[in-house]
Amino acid sequence: MAADSGHVAGASGVHVVLVKNANPYHVPTASAHYIVVDISQYLLYYHEHGHIVRVFKCVTGRPSLPTPLGHFRIYAKDPHMSGEYGPRRMRYLGLYAIHGTNEPWLLRRFPRNYSHGCTRLANRDIVWLYSRCPVGTLVWNVP
Repeated sequence: MAADSGHVAGASGVHVVLVKNANPYHVPTASAHYIVVDISQYLLYYHEHGHIVRVFKCVTGRPSLPTPLGHFRIYAKDPHMSGEYGPRRMRYLGLYAIHGTNEPWLLRRFPRNYSHGCTRLANRDIVWLYSRCPVGTLVWNVP
């Protein structure tokens, strides 16, 4: 099939694409790894250099034991967990952590505020996230 005149000349049409809310939390692009937990949406956003890489459903703290708000850093990673913590845990404030769960059905409910303040993910999701987040990764819990 012969090329049309535009392709023969090496020219093609220009299309403008507008991306809305590409970085709704204004995560700094200088941060190689950044986690935002939006407690009102029950979603964890994993960013690399300001770009959302993956979004996970999560369970957050119940009203009597809320997930703490603010900016934190992962200070410890526990690779061999079990039970209510699932297979991995990343701690960011005292005993508050992002970890797996032994109650995966809670991730199908809405609202999902059942934990003791930690952020729970599906076990396959915490395994994926754990391997990408070094100690020092920023965690921002927003209301």
